[in-house]
Amino acid sequence: MMKFFVSSIALLAITCFVSPCLSDDTIPGWALSSIDDVKKAADGGNADAQTYMGQCCFHGRRVVKDLSAAVFWFRKAAEQGDAKAQRNLGSCYSKGQGVEKDLAEAVKWIRKAAEQGNAAAQCDLGICYFLGEGVTENAAEAVTWYRKAAGQEYAAGQFNLACCYTDGKGVEKDLAEAAKWYRKAAEQGVARAQYNLGMFHEYGYGVAQNHEEAVKWYRKAAEQGNARAENSLGGCYARGQGVPRDLVEAYKWLSLAAAQGDQTARQGLAEIERKMTPDQIAEAQRLPASLSLVSPVEEPPSQNESGLELTLETFESVVEVSEDISFAICFHNNSTNNLLLNGGALLGNGTQIWSSLEAELKSESGQRIPMTLGLGGPMSGQVYFLGVPLRAGSSYRLPVRVYDHLFGSGARLKPGKYEIRCVYRGRQSPYRDSTQMPACWEGKVQSNILRVKVLRPNLLFRLWDILR
Repeated sequence: MMKFFVSSIALLAITCFVSPCLSDDTIPGWALSSIDDVKKAADGGNADAQTYMGQCCFHGRRVVKDLSAAVFWFRKAAEQGDAKAQRNLGSCYSKGQGVEKDLAEAVKWIRKAAEQGNAAAQCDLGICYFLGEGVTENAAEAVTWYRKAAGQEYAAGQFNLACCYTDGKGVEKDLAEAAKWYRKAAEQGVARAQYNLGMFHEYGYGVAQNHEEAVKWYRKAAEQGNARAENSLGGCYARGQGVPRDLVEAYKWLSLAAAQGDQTARQGLAEIERKMTPDQIAEAQRLPASLSLVSPVEEPPSQNESGLELTLETFESVVEVSEDISFAICFHNNSTNNLLLNGGALLGNGTQIWSSLEAELKSESGQRIPMTLGLGGPMSGQVYFLGVPLRAGSSYRLPVRVYDHLFGSGARLKPGKYEIRCVYRGRQSPYRDSTQMPACWEGKVQSNILRVKVLRPNLLFRLWDILR
């Protein structure tokens, strides 16, 4: 057996899976209103409008970004008992965003939201107790709050609860119960949960040993860029465990893990190279765009040196749509450098807390309608990509479906012709848990223009436009 491909039997060290730093759920109604109407309602004491204004100020959406103003509006709503605002205000205190950092004050507001049943706040409060931030460290109390969040299908709470059962922190060690909660989080797309669940199946921790099932979950996590999962999946291919033995596939996955700094994968690559023919190695290095190998770059090249080109594609030159717009954003790496695409940071419940990809619609009259893609709201159509390696000379095609119900300006699409232009602001994720891949490029690239024609055949839509 090749020792370099054996996954570590030791489970992941207990590490809390942090909830998104700020609740960014759409506040019903206000996203359809003009920002002036929102401001007027917020000034009049409407808590939903105040929370929405806080979100806009925090993210710089529809208004100039102003963290102090965000705290002002969150506090207004929080003092009226709005749970989302309370959790957001607590988050600002915990990170010193727009206000001086104060962990005790953070816990105060997070607790208020948690006691109202806000799942994200319940998970946050559990983390505070587990780490002893703003409160006395108490793993058992952490488990209590994780369980409340997990019971509401909150993925971060499910993962954290599983970790506690894995290590016996705050609760009696129970690998079967850990497997149960890892599975729930894994089914919601949490890569670390998917990796852990794969390891449970590989070694029979809390579940019947099943190598095919292990490969299934390793693959899901690996496809999200989890280095440990890439290494484990490569090991499975190298050993023929749960999947037919294939050194070429093993080389591909180990290369991806090695590119993220995984030392075990680097040693494994050296070992299997001695067992591969030159043709096999050459085949393995011809990776498809979705599995491009990224090599560490000491200094990110500038925009002019990056060679990144952004284009928009559709099946027709002019697309006629009624309820949404579908197109593809294509990234072309025309340089000799390997690049890394980051669309945003995904956390426990799938929320994206920052975005690199923006789009703008321009009407025939010159009106500009900004869209922010990939924030997890209904306007995004779930545009999520993170840590996508783009090898020199390769391309990556990202399908996009943008609903016209909500836009950054609050405007609704009316029948007519529009132009779409996208902007990609390349940067490395500021959250290490999101990706361990190197920052390969930072800068800004604009796409070409795509022309679309919007129809409104539905009478209900026409009536809505009239009533607006």
